[in-house]
Amino acid sequence: MESPVLESGPALAILLVCLLCLFLCIQTFFHFGPCRPLPGIPRNETTWMGFKGDIFEAVKAGNTMDWLLEQSRKHGPICQLFLRPLKQPFVLISDYRVAQAIMLQRREWDRSDYSIDLLRGQAPMHHINLKTGPEWRAHRKLIQDLMGQSFLNNVAAPNIYSSTLNLVELWAMKERAAKGRAFSATDDVVHSTLDAVWVFTFGDAFPVKATYQGRTSCVPVSFTGHEVTFGSPSQDPAVEATLSASDIVGELAASPCPTTSWYMMRATSKRVKRHLAVRREYVETQIMAAVARLMTDPAMDDVKFTSATDLMVRRVKDCAEGAGEVPNYLSETMRDEVFGLIIGGHDTTSTTTLWGLKHLADNQIVQERLRSSLRASFALATQERRMPTVQEITGTCIPYLDAVLEEILRLACSLAILDRQATCDTEVLGHHIPKGTIVMMMNRGPSFTEPAFGIDENLSGGLSNAGAGSSWDAHTLHHFMPERWLETNSQGRTFFNPKAGPMLPFGSGLRSCYGRKLGYLDLRIVFVLLIWRFKLHECAPELSTYDAVETLTYKPERCYVKLESIKE
Repeated sequence: MESPVLESGPALAILLVCLLCLFLCIQTFFHFGPCRPLPGIPRNETTWMGFKGDIFEAVKAGNTMDWLLEQSRKHGPICQLFLRPLKQPFVLISDYRVAQAIMLQRREWDRSDYSIDLLRGQAPMHHINLKTGPEWRAHRKLIQDLMGQSFLNNVAAPNIYSSTLNLVELWAMKERAAKGRAFSATDDVVHSTLDAVWVFTFGDAFPVKATYQGRTSCVPVSFTGHEVTFGSPSQDPAVEATLSASDIVGELAASPCPTTSWYMMRATSKRVKRHLAVRREYVETQIMAAVARLMTDPAMDDVKFTSATDLMVRRVKDCAEGAGEVPNYLSETMRDEVFGLIIGGHDTTSTTTLWGLKHLADNQIVQERLRSSLRASFALATQERRMPTVQEITGTCIPYLDAVLEEILRLACSLAILDRQATCDTEVLGHHIPKGTIVMMMNRGPSFTEPAFGIDENLSGGLSNAGAGSSWDAHTLHHFMPERWLETNSQGRTFFNPKAGPMLPFGSGLRSCYGRKLGYLDLRIVFVLLIWRFKLHECAPELSTYDAVETLTYKPERCYVKLESIKE
């Protein structure tokens, strides 16, 4: 009788040969396939079982954005990183002028497949997930009037103002209950911003109010030396379903295969399925409510519109009738553009507001100067001992307020990474970039919040010096200094110069953020009312850290406020 060990010998040998062949095939693929390094561009020599790849180091680091910043400091203004299995490397750019030039070159660069993979699960037919072309232009036409000055001032601003007053009222109650201690501002800011975006999108008849639910629980749950904790009331399913979109994108961003991860998540997670169903239900309900308003008043014009959905429904009706078609108000395009307004307008604004609260609390001189500037600019409101009206806030030029908001945006880096994909073979800093290569551009670090790298002008491709911040002290770029945005003209008048230095919070070029004007308007109203009503005192060091977490945006890990009400 033969030994079982001897019988298994040939099978084991065959298995080992097969594994060796597989290993050699994969090595060959890595060496000659699409994941081979781009010649001449700095990279890490990291390997795992003989395979090139940075993804393991990025995952081990925990915070991908901070790890990317370390890579830019290590390698210089350009490097390549292998962050996806069996795919070509990303190119990481860490220079403002290069990033701006890439985003302004319409023909050579477009929206990247990577960002589309991250966001397609939340709103696949939103224009942000489309390549530039006729379909993208048609989507933009659907929403083109939403950022007009008339609509922003007459519809968006009053809704933002109303939601912010609710936040002010909530914080006045919490300030009294806190008795001089700090409390977390994160949920309150997130809910208030969500309320503002909902009302802007659907009108004040939208039944869910996130901040109102928060007001039902202003009784402290626990006290410690420096902080007080308030209860967290249960939220409406619509609130949870909407806020989950940002968390899901953060989870996908941490995955080497976001598309596969999304399909697995959607197929196996009851929570994700429930949230998708809730979102679709309330979006469709509000669209049909807007249709009903239009049918009741077919002559409805811009003056009568009360929400973004009203305007979009009218646009769908006009386009369909012009083409001799029946309007499809519940198309996937319509649903996704509506929901995209909500998640896009909510997440970046709430994140920037949180960073702004931290910076103003930690820079008391700036806060006091801002408050004095507001009191002087809204002299009638000061005299009448009341809050400024929404018309006063939107209609008054206050250079120092503009400078503070710009500095908050510069240091918030809510979108720490911008990206584009090469639509043809091109060149960056003297290096060949093949068609299809995805370029990630840092929005912080060297040339933004740290001294820039020296770049050989012979390789710069004639980059413009506009906005490069050459007049700023490079060693103070990480400081919160709104004055850097102020200049004096020949008549001695101080004015705000938005092009004084390097920053790209909304991107640049054709594919820059569509909601830029709405974002500025929201921040303007929020900070005027909060600084008018409260003093933001410094919190204890353990509550004032600047660590961040990654979701759809680069969000502060914690944001506490220690408030003192200002008596009118």
